[in-house]
Amino acid sequence: MREWSVVARRLIDRGVARQVDGKLPYNTFVVMILVEVFKAAISAAFQIQSGNSLMKTPSLWYALPGFCYMITDNLTFVLMTLLDPATVNLLWNGKVVFTALLMYFVLGSVFTRTKWIALVMLTASLILSEVPKLSELQSAARHPNEASPFVWGLVLTLVGTMIVSGGNVSCEWIMKKDKEETLFWQNFQLYSFGIVFNLVGYASQWAA
Repeated sequence: MREWSVVARRLIDRGVARQVDGKLPYNTFVVMILVEVFKAAISAAFQIQSGNSLMKTPSLWYALPGFCYMITDNLTFVLMTLLDPATVNLLWNGKVVFTALLMYFVLGSVFTRTKWIALVMLTASLILSEVPKLSELQSAARHPNEASPFVWGLVLTLVGTMIVSGGNVSCEWIMKKDKEETLFWQNFQLYSFGIVFNLVGYASQWAA
């Protein structure tokens, strides 16, 4: 059900996330809280419908991927103020490369030659897609204080894809470790931590 986490990006692509003076006219933490509540409610309904209880002690391990997803879900909104939606969706595919590398080096996953070739081709396509804008990267390297929105967007996208890849791999490891639990309960814990972290982020804005 992690596909629900891209709902915000799809809405942005359709023009929901209009900017006012370069800023989004709503609080991204509130948006993600609503998304996480929706996903948690669905997981809870399926958990109960399958005859299992929600009255269990949650595993704190799910806080790790929950925190990673909270960061990247909200970062996506920031990226939309720096890059156009098409560029964000294209560059965000870099998470496939980082996830594969983490699965190989951390989880010991085995990839066929075909999969490695596919990863190389994906990496090459991502680099080639931004060749026309390499001059902006060169300019930013010489004058960091004058970096364009594209450069900042590219840097944040790179950071975001690494973080979400870490979340994906840690989530994979945790769910396999708790394979005796239902998928509904595992997802419910993950989304619950997402709610908590987004609430903390929202509260921190008021305290600032």
